[in-house]
Amino acid sequence: MKIPPFISIVIPNYNEVRYIENLLLSLKNQIYANDLYEIIVVDNGSTDGSHEKAKKYADKIFANVEGTVARMWNPIG
Repeated sequence: MKIPPFISIVIPNYNEVRYIENLLLSLKNQIYANDLYEIIVVDNGSTDGSHEKAKKYADKIFANVEGTVARMWNPIG
């Protein structure tokens, strides 16, 4: 029997308070085994409370108040 891989789900966030909680709840409630994935939220300086909502559900949160979403995805260079 093949063991499913461990995966990291990376979610960029900037002022998405209207959507972040539902997104993270959906990810937590899916059928993939909870010990085989992690949820990482990369916040780009949100000011709408979405960062605080993400803390409830994400396994890791990184805050990057400098730069753009593209910069968050490619921090080198």
